[in-house]
Amino acid sequence: MPEARTQIKRGGINRAGLRHAGAPAPVRPEPPRPAPPAPPPPPGLAAELARTTLQVIAVSAGLLLAGALVLLVRDSMAVGAHLAEAKNERTTLVCQNGRMTHGDGSLYDRLFARSYFVCTEWRTLQAIELMEKPR
Repeated sequence: MPEARTQIKRGGINRAGLRHAGAPAPVRPEPPRPAPPAPPPPPGLAAELARTTLQVIAVSAGLLLAGALVLLVRDSMAVGAHLAEAKNERTTLVCQNGRMTHGDGSLYDRLFARSYFVCTEWRTLQAIELMEKPR
């Protein structure tokens, strides 16, 4: 029988041996958990009103800024179109620069009135030809 002691088991871990290995591992009791923090008190009426007011002001400012940006882009596109049209016409006076005018300049006119182009810089055709000649 001494030979049996020197015999090496091959094959690694045996599942059948694990099933019958002994009693299940002892279960440790979980430590008591701390109580969750108390929920914050509901905001007061004044805090809720202040937050709502700030939100309304922020949205209004954003809309005004977006509207101003739209008007600026619209006017700059119209000025570019008018200047391109004026440069294609061959007359004695050619418009070189201008701006869009909206009624009397009030907010209502800026938003709803038709705008029109006002040329702010005129050049004669001879002056333009002289400027283009050296190039």
